[in-house]
Amino acid sequence: SNGAVYALYCSGRTEGLVVNIGDTTSYALPVLNNLTTKIFVTNRGGRMVSKYLVNKCMKLQMVPSA
Repeated sequence: SNGAVYALYCSGRTEGLVVNIGDTTSYALPVLNNLTTKIFVTNRGGRMVSKYLVNKCMKLQMVPSA
């Protein structure tokens, strides 16, 4: 959670929503008055989103199938 506060400081802010999307997990962390509140974590990451979008594009014949 300190990393989220530091990320905001680097952008010149002290309040905001920090979102991190990794390969297999994602999280969102609100920061208010330099304090972190409840974190939202999901097991859906970039890999799952990419796979979903590729499947949708293939169904719409937007990309050639492999």
